[in-house]
Amino acid sequence: MRRRTLFVALAGLAVVVAAGVVALWPPPDRITPEKLARLQTGMSRADVEQVIGAPGNYSTSPLVVSGGAVFDLSQIRGTVSDDRLCWITDTVIVEVQLDEHGRVTSVGSVPCTPSRRLFDDLIWLIWRAKRQWHRWFRE
Repeated sequence: MRRRTLFVALAGLAVVVAAGVVALWPPPDRITPEKLARLQTGMSRADVEQVIGAPGNYSTSPLVVSGGAVFDLSQIRGTVSDDRLCWITDTVIVEVQLDEHGRVTSVGSVPCTPSRRLFDDLIWLIWRAKRQWHRWFRE
């Protein structure tokens, strides 16, 4: 009887750990240098979205932009407008400006890195949970 209880408890713990790993595992980066090189002025919005996907915030933690400033971009919802598209990932922030006909006039990118410092793991975990909450329950 004790073995069965121990086995069930360990199996339950394994399921919980596996679910946690799946929920917190960072997705692969959407925007690569090769994809950025394919963006050119004159492309339509549909062509840009076909190359690098739908605009949005795909970062998995607060970001450190090249100047060393830390930005928490989890609350940015205005990534799409009539004349501006924005993609935010863990490695780069890309902004595409469009003209009145929906054609690309300029493409800009800023390299960045996730902000992970020693002893920040708890803050990062809270940030991740809050971000998932906003993804699942949009306002």
